[in-house]
Amino acid sequence: MEKEDGEILGGNKLIADFMGAKIENPKGIWEYNIQGDTWATEGLCYHSNWNWLMEVVEKITQIEDGRFTVDISSVGMWACFIKRDDVYEKNIVGYGGFYPTIVNVWKSVVGFVIWYNKNFKGATAV
Repeated sequence: MEKEDGEILGGNKLIADFMGAKIENPKGIWEYNIQGDTWATEGLCYHSNWNWLMEVVEKITQIEDGRFTVDISSVGMWACFIKRDDVYEKNIVGYGGFYPTIVNVWKSVVGFVIWYNKNFKGATAV
């Protein structure tokens, strides 16, 4: 469970940074300012709240005028794939399996953010 908790915290921090959350450090505790509300790292809900997660999916699809596509589908199992439209038939990242859909989407988003940070950190999202 500890490894999973660390993965969730790390993934949520990556997503919060990608979303432009302002990192604050009052009293030595890392916090994120998300749309005017302050959240401790442990309170970030991208892994468990569709409203939070879909804002990230929306931002991904708006990068570079819609160059990226997020496909959430069920073909025998729930899966999520993120691809770049100018790279035909090649997924940047994807997760699937018999896990809750939100898990597959969250893992795909985290994988995309890692890929994006390595390859396109300077690009601006709309």
